[in-house]
Amino acid sequence: MIIRGLMIFLGTLALIVGGIGVVMPLLPTTPFVLLAAACYAKGSTRFHRWLTNTRLYQKHVKTFAETHAMTRKQKWTLMLTVDAMLVIPFFTLPFAFAKPLIVILVVLKYAYFFLIVKTVRHQA
Repeated sequence: MIIRGLMIFLGTLALIVGGIGVVMPLLPTTPFVLLAAACYAKGSTRFHRWLTNTRLYQKHVKTFAETHAMTRKQKWTLMLTVDAMLVIPFFTLPFAFAKPLIVILVVLKYAYFFLIVKTVRHQA
């Protein structure tokens, strides 16, 4: 019961951040709504069903969830936004092991988007 409640809470938090990303160009919507969908799928069938029927999900996530493909613009917007967010901890964390971990994370992210996520010309 605690895990289900935690998943619903985290899903709601991710959905709020994703919703803010719709109006703030520097905040990517798709990964947060995907996270919300994953959390809701683990926490509540009712919340998951509701989310997958919202306009936010239909517009920003549905095609990626079904086809595992993104447009070039979507990929670059997402990757550069995440890079911008990783710059702050890269230069501010005092831990010696943090910088190599962040660099590895960035390399893996680019490898994932270039090698695994298909690029399509237009969203269906």
